[in-house]
Amino acid sequence: MAASPDDMLVVSTDEGEVSVAAGSAALSVFEPATGRIVDVNGPWLELYGYDREQARTMRVTDVSAEPDATRDAIARATGAGGARIEVRWHKRKDGHIFPVHLTAGVLRVGQRKLMFALMHDITEQLRSAEAVARSEASYRALVESVPDGVIVHRDARIVYLNPAAKRLLGCENGPDLVGSEALDLVHPDDRAAFVERISAIHHEGCPSPALEERLLRVDGEVVPAEVAALATSFDGEPAVLAIAHDLTARKRLEAQLLTSDRLASLGRLAASVGHEINNPLAYVLGNAELLRNSVENEFVGGDLRNQLLERIAAIEEGALRVRDIVRDLRTLSRHNDESRVPVDVNRVVASCADMAGHEIRHRALLVRELEPSLRAWGHEGRLGQVLLNLLVNAGQAIPEGNVAANEVRVITRSRPSDGAVVIEVRDTGAGIPPELVGRVFEPFFTTKAPGSGTGLGLSICHHIVTSLGGTIDVELNLPRGTCFRVTLPSAPGDAPPASTRDASVWSTPMPHAPRRMLLIEDEPQLARSLREQLRSWEVVIAEGRRAAIEHLASDSGFDAVLCDVLLGDGTAVDVYRWMSMHQPTLVERLFFMTGGAASPEMAGLVDAARRPVLDKPFTTAELESALAALKPGRRDPT
Repeated sequence: MAASPDDMLVVSTDEGEVSVAAGSAALSVFEPATGRIVDVNGPWLELYGYDREQARTMRVTDVSAEPDATRDAIARATGAGGARIEVRWHKRKDGHIFPVHLTAGVLRVGQRKLMFALMHDITEQLRSAEAVARSEASYRALVESVPDGVIVHRDARIVYLNPAAKRLLGCENGPDLVGSEALDLVHPDDRAAFVERISAIHHEGCPSPALEERLLRVDGEVVPAEVAALATSFDGEPAVLAIAHDLTARKRLEAQLLTSDRLASLGRLAASVGHEINNPLAYVLGNAELLRNSVENEFVGGDLRNQLLERIAAIEEGALRVRDIVRDLRTLSRHNDESRVPVDVNRVVASCADMAGHEIRHRALLVRELEPSLRAWGHEGRLGQVLLNLLVNAGQAIPEGNVAANEVRVITRSRPSDGAVVIEVRDTGAGIPPELVGRVFEPFFTTKAPGSGTGLGLSICHHIVTSLGGTIDVELNLPRGTCFRVTLPSAPGDAPPASTRDASVWSTPMPHAPRRMLLIEDEPQLARSLREQLRSWEVVIAEGRRAAIEHLASDSGFDAVLCDVLLGDGTAVDVYRWMSMHQPTLVERLFFMTGGAASPEMAGLVDAARRPVLDKPFTTAELESALAALKPGRRDPT
């Protein structure tokens, strides 16, 4: 709520002005050297009984019933930058003396140094000894119920802990820390700063601002906390009161946000870099296939033939490894734009276990412990990617040669307490060093040997699971091994068919393969490579949106139209819209290909077109499979 004009002061100098709001508290602004009042607010006039013109001719000692103490307090507050004075006795214009709580601080307006004082009338608080006693009892009850830890120590020894402090330090049901050394609660690396802070409180009387410290629980665990401290009186004697706010949850959230930010940055980079890699990678892979076909079919013989095939295989293996790395990177750039549907969890587990079997069977027994009829909200393909990665990792964590002594166990179960479905992948492998457990979901971090992994798999799993509204965590599977746990919200009903981008829902196969294609691709090398790969086709190349529309306007006799999503002069969606208006029957034979650099908006438009999409780079077999699945249509011979 905005302050009223009476509650707001505007202090002006030749260098500028500053507004000071005090709410309902009495406020005065004065010169520290002379004590002369510069201005006051409405509550001050009401409290002391003067008008504003009178107030501007007065000094702060004029309203003090103890002027010497007031002058001393101003001097101390000026040097310290401010102070809270528990009780001062002031007097009104009519001579009535009353108690106030007073807070003073330094105020700078340009080069001018002023002070301000906030006064609260506490007459009612000191009305009687009974009221004071009630106040003390209320204060103790308040402190006992505060959610932050309150620790009081005197002469370096603890004299009081509230319940929250006991929980924070792990002694709620354990040893009583009263009487122990306060320094023992502080991490060794932070103790010098702790001693310095306490010394400053004792000698200067100023509260210490909230600073981050590491506290030690009785079990030795380190707890990050934000600790503020000030001098106080406890049981009638001077002491230091510390208020400790547990930062564990905030640190965890900050780490998650930092990881998410890194993943988002990496995703944006991956989308653009992946596109630049995928186009040349597509024609490298395509030409490698063409070269293999030439060597195999053109009767190159003897050792030369074998050497050539080995070298081609190495090229293909390297290209496919690059493709897999780029696809993993692109996963980080996918936004959470896929609708979540009920997924048959056990079906996904079974499929992934079958695929990972070749990695596991020479290392361990694969045990399935599946609760029947489990469905979770998610996306079947992306959940499968997560589980396959976890199962393969579990297998690779176990050396070959001792199958009977090891196992990889995948468990599914419902958790009725919070309506969740839990999937666990446990192994008896080498495990993860405890000090590294907290880093396993960081991008590019891996515990595998150099050259054995990119360090992206688990960070991608984390990204996918959180985008599906779930969680993934890891714990040591003592006495040996690791357990990864995926939790997703449970869902009722039957799982619907897979996404429209899956080949399984493309239109029914043609009885006879088509023979004429319009290839819309503005990368000349890739276009030539694709034409060579499709030698049984007549391939017409259009280098961009404009050229494609010109071809389609004059010639609709194509059995297939393959269009890159991003073109130099437009997009595949532009071509799709033109075809929908002018060649609607040909739309059924249109499909897209992409290197992965499309924006979320463009990706949404591509999905809305409901046309099949090939991710670059793809093999000839993958391309021919997509062509064979296109809906048959009557070709216009004109």
